[in-house]
Amino acid sequence: MFRVSCDVGGTFTDMAVMDEDTSEVAVYKVPSTPDEPSNAFLSALREVCATRDPKLIRFTLYGTTVMINAVIMRKGAKTALVITRGFGDLLEMGKKDRSPDIYDLFYVRPPTLVPRSLIFEVGERLDRRGEIVNPLDLDDLAKVVNGLRENGVEAVAVSLLHSYVNPSHERRVKEMLEQALPGIPVCISSEVDPQIREYQRTSTTVMNAYVMPLANADFCRLQQKVKEEGVNGPVNIMQANGGIMTIPAAVQRPINTLLSTHSGALTLASTIGAEIGERNLVVIDLGGTSLDIGFIHDGAADRHSETQVAGQPVRLAMLESFSIGAGGGSIAWIDDGGALRVGPHSAGAVPGPICYGRGGERPTVTDANLVLGRLSPAALLAGRFEIAGGATREILLSEIGKPLGLTIEQAATAILRVVNACIVEEMRLRFTQKGYDPRNFSLFVVGGAGPLQAGVIAQELGIGKVIVPRYPGIASAMGFLFADFKYDFAMTLIREMRSITEDELRNAFVKLEAQAVRQLENDGFTRDRIHMHRYLDMRYTGQGYNISVTLDEKSPFDVSAIEARFHAEHHKLYGHSDPDSPVQIVNFAVTGEGLVPKPRLTRGDSAGSSEGDPRTRDVFFEECGGWIKCEIIDRESLRPGSELGGPCIIEQMDCTTLVHPGQRIQVDQLRNLIIINSAGR
Repeated sequence: MFRVSCDVGGTFTDMAVMDEDTSEVAVYKVPSTPDEPSNAFLSALREVCATRDPKLIRFTLYGTTVMINAVIMRKGAKTALVITRGFGDLLEMGKKDRSPDIYDLFYVRPPTLVPRSLIFEVGERLDRRGEIVNPLDLDDLAKVVNGLRENGVEAVAVSLLHSYVNPSHERRVKEMLEQALPGIPVCISSEVDPQIREYQRTSTTVMNAYVMPLANADFCRLQQKVKEEGVNGPVNIMQANGGIMTIPAAVQRPINTLLSTHSGALTLASTIGAEIGERNLVVIDLGGTSLDIGFIHDGAADRHSETQVAGQPVRLAMLESFSIGAGGGSIAWIDDGGALRVGPHSAGAVPGPICYGRGGERPTVTDANLVLGRLSPAALLAGRFEIAGGATREILLSEIGKPLGLTIEQAATAILRVVNACIVEEMRLRFTQKGYDPRNFSLFVVGGAGPLQAGVIAQELGIGKVIVPRYPGIASAMGFLFADFKYDFAMTLIREMRSITEDELRNAFVKLEAQAVRQLENDGFTRDRIHMHRYLDMRYTGQGYNISVTLDEKSPFDVSAIEARFHAEHHKLYGHSDPDSPVQIVNFAVTGEGLVPKPRLTRGDSAGSSEGDPRTRDVFFEECGGWIKCEIIDRESLRPGSELGGPCIIEQMDCTTLVHPGQRIQVDQLRNLIIINSAGR
């Protein structure tokens, strides 16, 4: 039997196929099809089925950017919002921070997903304890139904005041709307995000409703197309929390798929890190369109529970990552002041970099690497992707070199220096914000463009070791193979730590854990394959922000230990704590995991050095003053125990790894490439 996983990226769509008996993995990489992302997925699946019986595919894992793209490009459903009377301007008012840049005098906030004309107010009121102040006005609700029908809405979000404490009014509204508007999905905030803070709760519910009709059509159509290829196993969807969910669950909570493709690389990094004893990793996923940064600290991926998508806040559990527009396809350009810039715009899959020969006319990071000899001048993807080298040199020289008075080599080098500087600056910022020292971390690099840039990035940050996994260009798809089914549930329940008991803590989690168990049992998991993780959002009394604290699995309800952990976490994040101040619990949260048997990480069969006839190519290294002969090595020829000195280039189907002068490279038992800086550990 086989498992298939797919990561739909902006430039390439990656697929990994694992044999469950041997744990051997085959990888596939095809150009993405932005107009219809599933076409690239089906193209790769057909390649898989050409050499395997499709009936032997147990299940397929699918990571998609369709939902987040729908939000960014405003291509979701025509959505209405039903809200408590007097709160109709909530989305427009937002929070006190009006702009991401306080110095931008011309900043214009992105429009909300629901125009003011489709926000309907209804009479009702609960107080903060959930007690009814004003009952639900059914006459108001009848008028709302007429307004929704007249406007031809395709989805409805409902967010009523304090419904996270008492959902009775929201449930009644949902019941009446579903009866009056059959076929129109209705999302209520008490089911989507039952937590305090009206703006975030409402925005999250709206976003879920906005993409729900698209998710229903897209995921169900995808399952049908997979069946037409002869695959009987189900299609499961990847989530932002690094877990798997079924299609029925994904249709109800499509926001969980936002940023899901970022989670695969972090899952792979934590899995490999555990095997090789690397508990602190900074993970960079440098693809064709963007760079994603994440952290593995003390063996676990950092998490967070709120982010922004296209200027709209969304609250959901996710593996923490930060993105910038600095991928291999990032376009180099000269600004009005005559300075060289790279990104954030990308050539994407269509037309792509100039060297792809698909009509690209703007020089990119990939083109610069080609000009400097770092990429094969003939073809990529094991010879299946021919390169248009002549046009690349001409355009890069005319667009960048001549305007800046640079030679072709200087222009290409400048492009790489600029993009690397952007990456290093962003990474330094994230290290500082997290309170981490880069010297205590190793760099785990993935993405088709990542291993080309990683050596310089590590040197700039003072990181001594770079880890390049076996298939870095397919890393997210590979990471999906190690994922479990995961469902997150949270609720607001404000309690003072000084007065709460262990029994009260335990009882507060019972309801959430029951929801998780029910969902996982519906997915076919027995109790012995279900595992719980517990979290608390906590704060000093009077604070306006929370800190997430993970409960210890051995003694999860030890009140004094929880409070001590909160003080320690606050000190790590903000540089101070106050153990004498009272502490509050704000939110309770659980992650229920349905444990899936994991593939074994295959180890090398023998020790030794590189094999095969050596090849060389002229490669430009600025630190060496020009072009030098550089050894070109086929990665498949390397065995555990191999050790080489730079400079050299290691080529494989899905990426190219560059080892600079002064660096050395080792191959470990898992056949990871380990790049060691001269001053590194």
